[in-house]
Amino acid sequence: MKTPNAKTFILIFLFVSSFIISSKVISQVSEEWVHRYTGPESSTDAPKDFFIDGAGNLFVTGKSILSGGYSDMITVKFNSAGVRQWIAKYNGTANQNDEGTSV
Repeated sequence: MKTPNAKTFILIFLFVSSFIISSKVISQVSEEWVHRYTGPESSTDAPKDFFIDGAGNLFVTGKSILSGGYSDMITVKFNSAGVRQWIAKYNGTANQNDEGTSV
């Protein structure tokens, strides 16, 4: 039987390593909680950005569509268990479209 050379050994090593690495990369994500926010008009609300702090609290900002097609900026805080803690809304001085873009 012929002994594999260094090139063959490296190819076999890379082939086996790719299976080990891919099993770690393609792991399943588990859903911990889900919360759906529907604004005061029960219409289309759109998140724009989110941030998770060191304690696992989630802050989501975006816009909440109101009657007449205008929107207000909205930021919502959820604790690490998914329980809504507070909602902050902002309606600008011109009473036009407002939207949170970054937390």
